Amino acid sequence: MTNRLTEIRNAAVNVLKQKFQRVYSGRGFAPAQSQLPCVVVYVDSRRTEPETFDSPPIYRQTVRLVTLVCVQANTGADELAEEMLSVVQQAFVEHPDLGIDGLENLVPDLLNIGSDDSGEAVTVYYQQGWQAIYFDTAV
Repeated sequence: MTNRLTEIRNAAVNVLKQKFQRVYSGRGFAPAQSQLPCVVVYVDSRRTEPETFDSPPIYRQTVRLVTLVCVQANTGADELAEEMLSVVQQAFVEHPDLGIDGLENLVPDLLNIGSDDSGEAVTVYYQQGWQAIYFDTAV
């Protein structure tokens, strides 16, 4: 059986692969310049809170899914990254539960923008968080 976090990440990757040529899964992925532009998808965190104290108890799981838009820094980098972010948002609006039974709508949260100059060229990163909620009987 697939872990629920893996299921959510994989579902997000599948939705985004309908919109982008290069979508990668996993936080540890560092795309080479030849792999840009791309979107990297990973789960950043999960918060667990008791929802009911029935037997078995039901837990509210709040998951933070992250989409990391990566583009090569140049004069059009910000415009390209912002356009890609817009496509990601539209894809998640079209598939608010990612096709997963019991997953509540994804809601965007914090957007971080940064860059890295340690590779072949400078890469600009737009990191968009998305929160989703599901209920489970396991912690």
